[in-house]
Amino acid sequence: MSYTPGPWHVARWGSRGLPHIRNADGIYVMDAPPRNGSKRAEVRQMDDARLISAAPDLLEALQELDARLRACANDPISAAEAYDSFYQEMVSDALTKATGVARP
Repeated sequence: MSYTPGPWHVARWGSRGLPHIRNADGIYVMDAPPRNGSKRAEVRQMDDARLISAAPDLLEALQELDARLRACANDPISAAEAYDSFYQEMVSDALTKATGVARP
């Protein structure tokens, strides 16, 4: 799989502050999907942009969790041990970035 390396973030441009996605080096990745211009559509566009920008973080978290769970598959450990603080923080950070809502 080949894609623009992350992390990605939401940036705004133009007089209306339309969201688009850039990587950490400022390289353009894509525009958030356009909407019809209503306030509700603008909120949804920003939500879409947040979710899209979190894609590399979500992929990394899922790959790390998959590797961890596969390594633990034959070990008699608890879910809490498998989902230790490192992975919990990685997943929580990716979900917060994707949704715009901090996780407890």
